[in-house]
Amino acid sequence: MRNWQNILRLALERNHWSLDEAVQPDHWWAADIWAISSTREQHGLRLYVTFIVDPAHLRPHDRTAVAEIAFTREPLSDWHAEEAIVTLRPRERNYPIQIDAAMIRIDEYRKQTAKGAEPPLHRMAARRSRLPIRKPVTGRHR
Repeated sequence: MRNWQNILRLALERNHWSLDEAVQPDHWWAADIWAISSTREQHGLRLYVTFIVDPAHLRPHDRTAVAEIAFTREPLSDWHAEEAIVTLRPRERNYPIQIDAAMIRIDEYRKQTAKGAEPPLHRMAARRSRLPIRKPVTGRHR
């Protein structure tokens, strides 16, 4: 397990998620897939954490070439991770800050599912792209 994977695993444990299973998938574009589950609210809620290899990298399943980490409700079917709840980029300097933000996002997701509602799609898309969620502009435009 790489250092950045250990940092993520420890953050998940601190935020009441357990690592249930770690598998090496058949897809060339994924280094690992973790199945995690909530140990707090929504006990047993399962998410998948996919470590996506940079598509320009020539060696499949290479943990050293992971460009993105995607948290999803279902296992990914392709490397685009369009349906991700949140994504991380382990090669970036602010990776520890990204992890903190991701823990907040998946906790929000856990709370939303506890209320019986999925977060609205437009909010999920904004979260995935790490853009701030803005209120619609009303009135005059500048």
